[in-house]
Amino acid sequence: MICTFYSFKGGVGRTMALANVAELFYQSGKRVLMVDFDLEAPGLEQFFTIDQEKILEKPGIIDLLFDYKDKISGYLSIKNNDDLFFIKPEKFLVDIYPDCEGNGRLYLLTAGRRSTDYFNDYIDRTLNFNWQEFFVDLDGELYIEWLREEFNKLADVILIDTRTGFTEKGGVCTYQLADVVIMFCAPNQQNVYGTLKMARSLKDPKITKLRHGREIEVLIIPARVDDRAEVERLDKFRKQYFELFAEFIPKGLMSEIGTLWDRRIPHVPYYSFDEIIAVKQEDQTRYNAMAQSFKWIQNMLIRFEASRLKYIQPEEVELEIDQSGIPENQDQEGEATYQYLAKRYGFGYRSLLVQCIIENDGSARVIRNVEIEAYSIVSEVDTFIRLPEEKDLAKSNDVEPGEIESDDIHDLKLTIIDRKPGKMTAKIQILPPLKEGEILKYRTYDYYLPKGLFAINLSSVDLRQRENPKDYFGWHINRPTKHFTLQVQFPSGTNPAEYWLEVRYPASAGVPTEEVPEQEQRKLIKPESHLFDDRVVLMARIDYPLSGLIYILVWKPKLKDK
Repeated sequence: MICTFYSFKGGVGRTMALANVAELFYQSGKRVLMVDFDLEAPGLEQFFTIDQEKILEKPGIIDLLFDYKDKISGYLSIKNNDDLFFIKPEKFLVDIYPDCEGNGRLYLLTAGRRSTDYFNDYIDRTLNFNWQEFFVDLDGELYIEWLREEFNKLADVILIDTRTGFTEKGGVCTYQLADVVIMFCAPNQQNVYGTLKMARSLKDPKITKLRHGREIEVLIIPARVDDRAEVERLDKFRKQYFELFAEFIPKGLMSEIGTLWDRRIPHVPYYSFDEIIAVKQEDQTRYNAMAQSFKWIQNMLIRFEASRLKYIQPEEVELEIDQSGIPENQDQEGEATYQYLAKRYGFGYRSLLVQCIIENDGSARVIRNVEIEAYSIVSEVDTFIRLPEEKDLAKSNDVEPGEIESDDIHDLKLTIIDRKPGKMTAKIQILPPLKEGEILKYRTYDYYLPKGLFAINLSSVDLRQRENPKDYFGWHINRPTKHFTLQVQFPSGTNPAEYWLEVRYPASAGVPTEEVPEQEQRKLIKPESHLFDDRVVLMARIDYPLSGLIYILVWKPKLKDK
C-alpha cells in the first residue's frame, strides 16, 4: 500500500505525522519505506537519530529521475515495464535501524544527494528538471508506474512525503503513485479551500479513468488545531470542516465522522522546537493527544489496506488459507480477512469474551476475557473504555482502570494513557513482549457501571418514565477478532421479556448510530438464553466480526407487575 502525505500549505505537521506513522508500523513488525519526494524542501531524515552527514551522501529520488532521463534519452521509446533497465531504488535505501532484531524494517529513500560537495548540484538538478519533457517525450508515466511496483516489492507500507500546493511533483505522488492520500488541513481559509480543490481533483472520475480504474482514497485530517483557541473560532472551523469535507469521507468511515474531528492533530508548542518522534516518547501522558492521533492514522491505513482484499484473487486467498492449515469447512473469507488484518496490526484476538454482570440495583461490572495471538513482536495493547452517558451517570471523571490477571508467564500492567469524562484509554504493557506465534490469555476487570443504569424489576409506570424502554449492552470491535462472544448476566430471579442482537456503525469510538450495516445484520442469529447459578445469561457469539462495528445485545426489561 502506498500512502502520500499531502498539505496545501506548509507548517501543518505533515512530515512529522509521516515519520511517526512510519515508526508505528515499524514497531508493529512491518517493512516500511519512507520516500522524501518534497524535493524543494527535503529533510525527512532529521526526525531520526542517524549520521546526518552520511545520509546526505546517499543518492535519492532526484538521482533516480536523472538516471532514467540520461539513459532513456539515447534510446527509442519503451513499450512496457519489462524493458526498463535503470537503477533500482533499493540501491539507494537507508536502513534507519540497521541493528534491530525484530521483524520490522524502516527504510528511507531520500530526496537526493545533498552533502556539502553535492548541494549546489542538487539545487541545479531540482530546479531544472523538465517535467513536461519527462512525461511527454520520455515516457515518464511508465517509469513512475515501474517505480510504484518497485516500492511495493520493497515494503509492506510505503509512505511518501510530497510537495505542498499544486505542483508536478505533488501530482506524481498523489495522482499516480498513491493508493491513499492523507491531506492535512490547518484552520485557515488558504488551507481549507486549497485542500478542498485538491481533494475534488483527486476524486474526479477522469483521474480514476487515467489510473485504469484504480480509485484514490482521500482522508482529510484537521491539523495544527489549538484547542485553547477562542471557542467560537474553533467551532466555526469544526462546522466548516464537516460541511466542506463530508463528501470525501471514505465509505467505510462514514459512520465515524465524529472520530475524524476527535483525532485532529493538536498544536503542541513542545514539538515546534525540534524534529521529534512523539510515539517514542517514554512519557506520552503529557502530549498523549498527538501520539494518539498518529496511532489513529496508522489504524485507518490498516483498514484501507484491508478493504483492498476485494482485489485479491480467490486463488490467492485459498493459498493463504491452505498454508495456514485452516479446515475447508470454516468461513474462508472471514479467516483470510482476519489473518490479513492481524498481520498488519501485529496481533489479533483469537477469542474475545465480554461479560456484563448486572446487579439488583441496576449497576453492573464488565469483565473482558482475551486470547491474543501475535503476528510480530507485541509489547503493548491499547484498550478503550467508554461508559454509557444515559442521565449523565457516566460524565464524572473518576473512571479508573480495573484489575488485570493472567496465568501466563508474562507480566501485565494496566495503566491510563488518556482520560476524559465518561471514557478512558488504557494501555496493557506486556513483559517480556510476545514473539511471533505466541499466544497470551488474560482477563481484565474493566469497570463498574453506575447504579440505576439498567432497568431491574421496574413497574409499567417506571418504564414509561424512562427515556428508552429498551436496555442494551454493546461492544465496539476495534481489532482483528476471530471469535467474539457478548454475554449479559441478569440478577437472580429476573430475566428480560424479549431480546435480540443488533449491529451498528459507530458515530465515534463506542457510540452507535442508527445506521445498520445490512449485510452484517443478516448474518446475525438470535442470542441464546441459559440459566447459570439461578441467573439468566444471554449469550451471542459472532465469528469473524467486522472491525469498526458495534455489536449490541438489546432487551426489553420484564415488568414486575406482569
